[in-house]
Amino acid sequence: MQMLSGASLRKAFTWNAFIVLSLLSAEVFATPSITGVSTAGGLVNGASLTITGSGFGTKSPAAPYLWADFSNGSIEPSNLGQQTQWTQIQNMVYSATGGPNNGPYAAGIPLNLTGSGSDDAWALAIDAKGFTWNDLSARYYVFKKSFRNFDVENYLGTGAQLNWKPFRIWNLNSSGNLAYPDWAEGSFNGNYESEGISAYGTTEVSPYAAVNGVPTNPALVAGPVSQWFSEENIWQVNSTTTSNDGLYWWYVNNQLVGQLPVNMGWTTYHFIMRDDSTSNGSMIRLYAQGVAANAPSFPLTNAFGMDDIYVDNTWSRVMIGNASTWAASMVHDVEIPTAWSDGSVSVILHNDSLPSFDGAYLYVFDSNGNVNPDGYPLCGSCPQPPANLTAN
Repeated sequence: MQMLSGASLRKAFTWNAFIVLSLLSAEVFATPSITGVSTAGGLVNGASLTITGSGFGTKSPAAPYLWADFSNGSIEPSNLGQQTQWTQIQNMVYSATGGPNNGPYAAGIPLNLTGSGSDDAWALAIDAKGFTWNDLSARYYVFKKSFRNFDVENYLGTGAQLNWKPFRIWNLNSSGNLAYPDWAEGSFNGNYESEGISAYGTTEVSPYAAVNGVPTNPALVAGPVSQWFSEENIWQVNSTTTSNDGLYWWYVNNQLVGQLPVNMGWTTYHFIMRDDSTSNGSMIRLYAQGVAANAPSFPLTNAFGMDDIYVDNTWSRVMIGNASTWAASMVHDVEIPTAWSDGSVSVILHNDSLPSFDGAYLYVFDSNGNVNPDGYPLCGSCPQPPANLTAN
């Protein structure tokens, strides 16, 4: 399962994950292989690229559930995704410049948290339609680029009670209101725990390789300050409501910072987000950015932003990276599929990180998370063939 190759921590988990996924399915998939690409219009943003090869599997519909690059002059998602409106927008505005490569992005309004109470800053919610974010055995994928001008880690122990969750999924009750239980990642309110649903009821667990509850690399978990960086949340829900075979990974700049089950000192529960013994078994609302709450001393100068938000209910996807192997690619962008078959995938090119696609390598993931370990090189500066020629 090549998705997990790379740093030593993810290497240690690769074989176990492969065994689990093999037991869940009798199907055998070949590792994706890219043999060629073709494009009309060259390697530029917005051009259509067709990838040929084998082992890509199937993806229907080809379009992601949601794609928001904010390039259409609006905070609303692009029509290249299935859902073109956010369910909820709060404390976020459209910014025409300042994102990756000085492009547009969604900017978080500074929070007025100087009072004695708490103030939740929910941001950019997307509801599941026709499914839930915790359907049994289902697989989900979220990619986004994030920016913060404050250091989450340094709030620990300061009394500010910063509660920053870069990923959160909520149940909606019969009245349509948010209700517990929920799943939240990266709860930095004096600890590094996460809230979640296990097969045995509501519990709080840590997804990090940690010592006494503190990640071995807390700065990596929190992400860099005043820099754009990528985050990925990848999960598979338990196969039944009483099993504990769910899986979860959290990557920052393609480096594994948290997973369930954790390799070091945490094996009791696996990720599930489902407990049908309660009335709150189905998770409907996903927030691309969670919440900054319970922080009366949260400075007004603090700000955050998001860009290139890609949400899907499959692990199948197309990426570009800045290295010739996926394991070594620390900078990457997601491409937007428009057609998908086992031997051919068409995408709309998108690139915020690698100017003119120079030094970019192409990667295709199938629905099991398998990826071609060696990238297919793209060359943005190579001469393009002449267009619109006719022969007499």
